[in-house]
Amino acid sequence: MVDSAIFPHLVQKYQVNGVPKIIINESISMVGAQPIEKFLDEIEKIR
Repeated sequence: MVDSAIFPHLVQKYQVNGVPKIIINESISMVGAQPIEKFLDEIEKIR
């Protein structure tokens, strides 16, 4: 978890426009609350 007030450069780098924003290995990003199944499916794609 990153506080956008303390790390504004990360907000810009990852184009955070909503919370929560999940970024996995800098290649997958999801915005908003996601079901655990979607989160796990995205992780499985990485392997």
